[in-house]
Amino acid sequence: MISKEHASLSNQIITVPSSWLNKGEYRFDASFYCGEAVKSHLIIDKYENNIESTKKYTKEIFYPGRLKRVWSNKKKGEPFFTGAQILQSYPQTNKYINPSKIKNLDSYRVKQNTLLITRSGTIGNLTIVKGVLDKKLVTEDAIRVITKKEEDIGFLYAYLKSSIGNPLIQQSVFGAVIDHIEPKHIESIKIPIIKEEIKRQISNSIKIVFQLRDDANKLIDNATNEFYKETSLEKVEFDDPKLYEYENKIWTNFDFSEKLRLDGSYYNPLNALIIKNIKNKLKNYERLGEKNKIFELPTYKRIYLKKENGVPFLSGKNLMEANFQDLKYLSKIPFGKKINEYLIHEGSILVTMRGTCGNSRLIDKSLEGYGASHNILRIFPNQNEYHSGYIYIFLWSDYGKIQIESKILGSVVDVLTPEDCSDVIIPKVNYGIQKSIGEKAKKAFELRAEASKIEEETIDLLKKEINSI
Repeated sequence: MISKEHASLSNQIITVPSSWLNKGEYRFDASFYCGEAVKSHLIIDKYENNIESTKKYTKEIFYPGRLKRVWSNKKKGEPFFTGAQILQSYPQTNKYINPSKIKNLDSYRVKQNTLLITRSGTIGNLTIVKGVLDKKLVTEDAIRVITKKEEDIGFLYAYLKSSIGNPLIQQSVFGAVIDHIEPKHIESIKIPIIKEEIKRQISNSIKIVFQLRDDANKLIDNATNEFYKETSLEKVEFDDPKLYEYENKIWTNFDFSEKLRLDGSYYNPLNALIIKNIKNKLKNYERLGEKNKIFELPTYKRIYLKKENGVPFLSGKNLMEANFQDLKYLSKIPFGKKINEYLIHEGSILVTMRGTCGNSRLIDKSLEGYGASHNILRIFPNQNEYHSGYIYIFLWSDYGKIQIESKILGSVVDVLTPEDCSDVIIPKVNYGIQKSIGEKAKKAFELRAEASKIEEETIDLLKKEINSI
């Protein structure tokens, strides 16, 4: 039993009984005996013998062995997902691995309704395999959790993501340089026994969450297909043999741009090909910034506060996440009367502009009034000319992504400037067509927002049930 005086965490100095050292793994690192996990143990200890472990629910907890990656192109390889990519709202990768060079290939291939937990670097982030990730190859840095009963997967997800269960994952972290956890740590996590009807309710709610996210991804696919159909643009076939003459990234150019760019990637023939397609297939096209407002914010001072006192603040990484991880909260004080200029609003589009460039997100009603990093470009569509959802789908398509990629500059940190983003060529189609495409994108983000809301409410219900003892 942990005494209440041991749970004073404000100064991170905690006295623990020497008997703790003789339990478990005989850990001598202080972090194992302090932090939020102490609060979790205080709650769990109240249940005395009414406790079970994760092992009771699971058939198998494992991760594949270390993998020597032999990279390939899209034509010859299979997509390979990292720990960060599996957490995206629509998991995507530009890495392709040669399957013939991998022993035990199937151990890297994840299946529907498998719980994935990141185990290296950033620890304890979770997702459930659904839709896009089904049967895909995933890094060995994600622990696979396969339950005995499919209906238990949602309950385990909610518990291990809650402020009671997740610290128990974090407590077991070890490593001098890169943090890690092992399957045995997940297997031994304690879970209070709660009412079966509550457990079923939680599992069913989480099932709905992931179904909504899958439905949202299908809407994005439908909108993208409609974009290609209505613009008559050919999809970029990366398997086209003509493109592989540029596989070594070597090409010849005789005409410099008006900006006299000297970086080779700016003259990528693939980028020239898609611009040629746009100009040949469409009578109407223009620069993205010709009618729409695209800008960045100056660097500003950040004062971080607790959740209840601050404004939610999105980083570039958050834009792609299904459910925001490590969300920070800012004080409004440094912004004064100009605070509204720094907030994001429904119908705008955010695009990452430093580090990882070109990731975009359409802002729905649920994010109205959030803050966002100055490393993110803001796009405010001219509502008389462009539907915001249409612009998002264009940027999501290969015709948007390849143009953005060609315009990135920087020798150490990649940068996408507002001016270069403005120079991207966008097909100009009838507003009715834009609306048909864009409303699908808008609905997709509404479904994602609904899924996040249900997930948050479900985890809160679980916490209240556990704390009610």
